[in-house]
Amino acid sequence: MKMCDVVPHLLQIIEAARSTERQYLATLSCMKAGQPTLQFIYFWQEHARMVSELEEKVRWLGGAVPDVVGSAWSGLHFKSDSEDAEFSEALWACTQADDELRSRYEFALKNALPVDVRTLLKVHVLKLSTIQARIGNLASIHHAGRVRMDLHPRDPQNRILSEVVLQA
Repeated sequence: MKMCDVVPHLLQIIEAARSTERQYLATLSCMKAGQPTLQFIYFWQEHARMVSELEEKVRWLGGAVPDVVGSAWSGLHFKSDSEDAEFSEALWACTQADDELRSRYEFALKNALPVDVRTLLKVHVLKLSTIQARIGNLASIHHAGRVRMDLHPRDPQNRILSEVVLQA
C-alpha cells in the first residue's frame, strides 16, 4: 500500500477521535465533586494523546491534518447541580463514541498498512478496550458502590448503565 493511501484512513480515524475526545470533555462537565474526576481526566487525556499521535503520523506520511474549528479550551467547569442520571447518560455516550471510534480503527486495520501504522492503530485499540472496561467498572461502582445502576434501554449490548437506584 502506498503511503498516500494510508492518510485517508488515518484522517477518518482522527475525525472520529476528535469527536470522542469532545464527548469525554462534555462528560467531565457533568461530574460533581467527589465523582472520579481524576480518572475521567486521564481518559480524556488518553483520547487527546491518541489524536495527537495520529496527527503526527499523518504529517510524517506527508499528509495534511485539517485544523480544529472552534474556540480555544477554556478549562474544566464542573456542575454543582448535576444529576446522577445525567452522568450515567454521559458515560453511555462515551461508550457509544468509543464504539464508533473502534469501528473506524478496525476498518482501517483490515487494509494493508505499513508496520508502524498498524502497530500504532493496534495500540490505540488496546487503549480503547482498557478505557471502556474501566468505564464499565466505574458505572457499576458509581458513588463508591452505594448506588446500583440499571441497564441502559438504548444499548443493545447492555454494557453501560443508566438509571440510578439507591441501595438500602
